[in-house]
Amino acid sequence: KPLHPVHTGKLRGTHLGNLIIQEPGAVLRKLLPSHQPLGKKPDIRYKSLEGLEELTALQKAILRQGAGYLAPGGRLVYSTCTLNPAENAGVVSDFLRQNPQFAAVPPPFVPKEARMEQNFMTLLPTAAGFDGFFVACLERL
Repeated sequence: KPLHPVHTGKLRGTHLGNLIIQEPGAVLRKLLPSHQPLGKKPDIRYKSLEGLEELTALQKAILRQGAGYLAPGGRLVYSTCTLNPAENAGVVSDFLRQNPQFAAVPPPFVPKEARMEQNFMTLLPTAAGFDGFFVACLERL
């Protein structure tokens, strides 16, 4: 089935079987122009990480909000288009420490180019044309 964005206000009291949470890239890139995919803006490697604390706080809030709508046995996919550990494993590990009713599970598909650690998947920029991506599948126990 195709996925469609849904305003969470419409979901009050609803529990979903599966959910995808992707960092709000377009909005964040307008707010924090230094957070662009490297392939699109290679000069960002030399920019400061100013605003990173606010960004990770926003990502944690988005993850917590989405997780609240997940039914037991359901899976949530948290994905970012960055390789910054604070936005990736940092956000997810913090969430898992605070929410023992969730566990990281292997994604259903792992490309051969991917790096796996603690059931978290990282895709590095490659000759195949990827920008960097991070994916964590979380299951509500």
